[in-house]
Amino acid sequence: MLNSGFFSVRYHRNLLDCDRIVEAHCREDIAQAVREAAARGETVRAIGTAHSFNNELLETEGTLIRTVGLNRIHGIEEFRGQTVVLVDAGAQVDTLADYLDSRKLCLGFGLIGVKNITVAGQATNSCHGGSPRHSSLLMSRIVWLELVNPAGDLVSYDRADTPAETWKALTCSMGYLGIFTRFRLQVEAQFNLDMRTRYGAGHELIDSLEQARAQDYFFSVWFPSLDRTLELVADKTTAAAMPGARNLSTNIEFPRFLTAALERLLFASFHSRRWGRNLEIGGYFLRKYLLPPLRRRRWGISWPGQRAIGLSHQMISGRIITLAQSWPVAWSFSLPQDSIRPGLTELMAFIREHALSFPHIGIIFRVMPVEDIGTLSHLNQGGPFRAGELCLSVDITRLGAVTLDAATLQHSYELYNQLVKRMIRQYGALNHVTKNLSPLYRYQRDHSAEWQARLGRFNQVLSQLDPQGRFRNHFADSLGLRYPHQPAGAKPTP
Repeated sequence: MLNSGFFSVRYHRNLLDCDRIVEAHCREDIAQAVREAAARGETVRAIGTAHSFNNELLETEGTLIRTVGLNRIHGIEEFRGQTVVLVDAGAQVDTLADYLDSRKLCLGFGLIGVKNITVAGQATNSCHGGSPRHSSLLMSRIVWLELVNPAGDLVSYDRADTPAETWKALTCSMGYLGIFTRFRLQVEAQFNLDMRTRYGAGHELIDSLEQARAQDYFFSVWFPSLDRTLELVADKTTAAAMPGARNLSTNIEFPRFLTAALERLLFASFHSRRWGRNLEIGGYFLRKYLLPPLRRRRWGISWPGQRAIGLSHQMISGRIITLAQSWPVAWSFSLPQDSIRPGLTELMAFIREHALSFPHIGIIFRVMPVEDIGTLSHLNQGGPFRAGELCLSVDITRLGAVTLDAATLQHSYELYNQLVKRMIRQYGALNHVTKNLSPLYRYQRDHSAEWQARLGRFNQVLSQLDPQGRFRNHFADSLGLRYPHQPAGAKPTP
């Protein structure tokens, strides 16, 4: 089970180097691996299945633990007067959602538009859905958690009797306070969503975002090459779900024989401004006229349409396309309510000025409430992010291809870095803790007063729970995490 020597594990078509890989199938496997790593003076990290998109978060010079074998759903129970589900950290969220639906239960609006993500990966990395009226974070449903601490011991924390700052640090800790093994998540009765598709012009986007607070669900995509938008809005309804109703807004289901041709076109789009623009335009018209994102089943066939009523988890969660030689890359940050209009105006002007195109799916916008929740979450209250107000999540989703030349990638990164630094400096933006580029985390660490305040609170908890830095890696330095004692083998990031 525990292998020794130098290994590389493939993740999102990249290789993660480590000294050892552990395939964990139970909590004791994780505890044993951490104890053995501690005896050797090594660092430890854990890896799930998907959606981090930042390999530096996962890298370690010591032991890498894969938690996908830790995937049991233990069942529904009552805990402190609440109905909860007890689930392993490595269970996949979409599997959990189907399990709950079979019992007429759900996780509310905390699901996201990507499948195949582990519970721990979504719940403790600030991954979110898109509801302006309800919590969009799965971490808000954690009422109890269990983890393996730096000594290799299994310890548990209950939200009811854990100090607030410790709890908020734990629920958005990205594995830096321990390796999660189990959660109790609060559940609610399943509900249906009446979802509609709207199409509009780019100049209407900001007004549409500001009016989104009235919706139970809101998802908007801007296609800059056409300056057009696609929006999905939904409200809870007591109407019956339509057979086979689902939302595929982040996925177009292509016939298999077209996949290779599509992939070649996507690769070409990164080397040609004309190809990129044409593919983005084609993607918009495909979603508007040929394959609208909503589906329902009639006469045994799945038909596209512009309205569907379906079960909550089928209407909130989509699936991002994954092609043979590529992987979806999402760079993400949030803007506080007072900065939505000026920040978004500047963002759109920047993209138009540089004639940027986004052939995968465009730029995604979601409006959500600011919450008193995970300390390092980009949706947490503090500074310009005020509780009770809204914030805007911006996802710039690109298709990163392994065949791209270094010059093309570097130019893309430089433009994006320039844009987000401006958002941080002038509009108080905060990076998503697991979906951005390391230079931007270091810039935020050094230039954002609000991030520095959050770091101070998180580092205080970190100094108590992992003072030796057993779970440290280079990315911790990019974030600004500070350890009283540096472990052997850990080197600071320049």
